[in-house]
Amino acid sequence: MALHKLRFSVRSSEDFAGEIGVQCMKWLLILATLANLSSGCREIKPEEPLYGYGTEPEQTTGADAILSQQTPHNITSAVGMTLAAFGAASREWQTIDQMLQAEDWQEVACDALPADATSPGVGAHVLDANGWITELPLKGRCVGTRLFQGARGSYPSGRYLVRFSGGASLSVAGDANAVASLGTELAAFDVVTPSEAGVLLKISSLTAGNPIRNIQVIAPGGVCGKSLTELLPFSYCRTDRGGSGSCGTGLTCFDFSKITINTSESNDLSQFNDLVTGRSKVFFHPLFLQSLRPYKSLGFRHWLMPAGRFARDLGTLNSNVAHFAEDRGAPPEIAATLANLLEADPWISIPADASEELVTTTASLFKARLKSNLTVHLDYGGEFWIEGSVARDYMTLAAELLHLPSYEVFYVQRLSTFAAAWKSAFGTEAARIQVAGFVNATDTEMPARLQTVVTPPPFTYFATSAHFLAPAVEGIDEESTADFFEAITGGPGVAAEESSFGQTQARLQALASAVSTLGLPLVAYGSGPAFTPALTWDDARDPLRNDERMGALISLNLQTWKDLGGRLIFFDKSADDTRTESGWGALRTQQDSRSRLANALREFIEANPCWWEGCQTTTTP
Repeated sequence: MALHKLRFSVRSSEDFAGEIGVQCMKWLLILATLANLSSGCREIKPEEPLYGYGTEPEQTTGADAILSQQTPHNITSAVGMTLAAFGAASREWQTIDQMLQAEDWQEVACDALPADATSPGVGAHVLDANGWITELPLKGRCVGTRLFQGARGSYPSGRYLVRFSGGASLSVAGDANAVASLGTELAAFDVVTPSEAGVLLKISSLTAGNPIRNIQVIAPGGVCGKSLTELLPFSYCRTDRGGSGSCGTGLTCFDFSKITINTSESNDLSQFNDLVTGRSKVFFHPLFLQSLRPYKSLGFRHWLMPAGRFARDLGTLNSNVAHFAEDRGAPPEIAATLANLLEADPWISIPADASEELVTTTASLFKARLKSNLTVHLDYGGEFWIEGSVARDYMTLAAELLHLPSYEVFYVQRLSTFAAAWKSAFGTEAARIQVAGFVNATDTEMPARLQTVVTPPPFTYFATSAHFLAPAVEGIDEESTADFFEAITGGPGVAAEESSFGQTQARLQALASAVSTLGLPLVAYGSGPAFTPALTWDDARDPLRNDERMGALISLNLQTWKDLGGRLIFFDKSADDTRTESGWGALRTQQDSRSRLANALREFIEANPCWWEGCQTTTTP
């Protein structure tokens, strides 16, 4: 995230002038605690009691396991999570069928090592309507797709099953050994030691008249359950193909291959109902589900609009599609299913150039598929005020064509139209639609300008960024690390009011006061550290994220928001998804067992039940 678009922001609907002295004292005490921590990056010892989301199977047994699976973990949570991108760039194990996260097909030499960024993609003329290969390139060339390219070597070892229809000659490269045929339309490959190379799945020939299609690559492991129709989707367990963990008394470990949804078989959406109600199917990896259980709401903007716009034809799940790479995004049915499983309110971001028809179709889909106890958070255009952004340019042009006085007027009018479409789709349950008005934390007059464009205004609340800015560092040593944290919190060389937290603290009061006069709450659509976009966070800089002071900064970020009266606060994002991302995910990889960021989020959630009226999530059977 760019420095110019990230701000730290605060309170919404209450006048907190009488509390400033108390809050400033609390803030200074927290800063003092930070300053007293060791100035060097302390090594984390293996025995330290870190939570490590998504790293170990849940160890409850028997009846306790069943009760734990049925009880949401986010009933009193005040924190939401924006999901990392869906697809090959993700470091999360999002789906059990790894083909859904694979990259687009590439043309490769048949004897080549894994394809790289220079490998040409295949043309549309060799693909069918669902993205499956119908013919190969020139003689001596193969077609391949890469798996686990964003995982940085953190993906499951073990035996992967390959199920498909039709026929072809398959081979693998990278971390995988040779493909072994297991019978008609079934094969397997083994990964002994995962690395950054990942796996390249290659097609060297196709069966005439019956080319290979509907490929599934099923990860090792399984989930626990009482039976094939009473599964516990959060409980990871080891099978003879791999995985980890065991099941308790009265429970059996069922291999993924027996219970995972085969999205290539049909467009029967009842399969996804079984994930939530029947408990007879699985689709998401149990460790991925575990890592998201604490969060009250899930932000789907990187899933549904990965390129800044709805890049898929939303409203129909094309189950036979080859994979859901980032340029297409994930189907909304899958987003709704994940929200249902986790009892988490979905946050849906509408891109600036979305059509009314597409928005209406998407709204109807969520009404049909989302559990009745869940609320939808809705925003339009994101940080639309950023000069040079797609949203700003689109809204500016639209305002000129419509002879409107400003792009802000177009923003409010368009958001009002889209909000009305969602509320109409939800009918008598229109109150479940919560509309966010995005505001720039540095522009205290912006909330009032937006609020007066149309009557009545569409906003349920205003939303802003609660990120704190972090400086670039050229290397990691004791001196540069001390400077890094001092720039954020203040210290001997940086006065508190000149630090990142100090400078943003002043803006907090102004924005909160402006919003409170309008009688609306304030939520944060993002929080956590934000860095300069040119900075590459490679392995050499990883000690910063696991320094105990980083955990303290996350705690300070969240606690300051609460103390100043903010409501729901999102962390952006669930996991790193590229090597050059300008910010950090809560997890470095799905197996990150020592994340100071994720642990600080969990500790805050457990110690700070949500504090505004009506905030507790209601549950459904």
